[in-house]
Amino acid sequence: MPPLHSPAQDTEKFGTVTATLASETIRIGAGSQDAAVFEFGVEARPLLALLTFELASPQIDAPPQVYLNGEDIGAVSLVLPELADPAYRGEMEPLVKQMRFRYTGWLRGQKIVPVSSLKIGSNTLIVASASGSTVAIRSTQVQLKYLWDKSDYILQPAH
Repeated sequence: MPPLHSPAQDTEKFGTVTATLASETIRIGAGSQDAAVFEFGVEARPLLALLTFELASPQIDAPPQVYLNGEDIGAVSLVLPELADPAYRGEMEPLVKQMRFRYTGWLRGQKIVPVSSLKIGSNTLIVASASGSTVAIRSTQVQLKYLWDKSDYILQPAH
């Protein structure tokens, strides 16, 4: 998978706005003081919103948690390569019966953001490590999909 490149400024394509929240690498931990905090504005409520970033060396069974405007909106989904990839590293810890796996390269993480949780105006998005370990994220961006005059939307009639 090619690396994610965040645009230097907001872009619009086919009714979708892509906004860079941070292009640099940010270290995140589990505590609120170690989380990545992003502020971004929304002028109109989108139809769909997607948060995307790359993360380094995550535990694959404990992806980062995302919070929007104080609400826990869940864990990020990781785009994983096949299990034969040599970047998977197993780790055993005392008092833990099962081996945990970390991917030692960069993986893409994505989260559909519930548009009902977005506010018109300023929004606060927080990304925190769920595993208690420190990871790094980079190329953080949000995509907002709006009605577009050439879109093909299907309206289902009420039954």
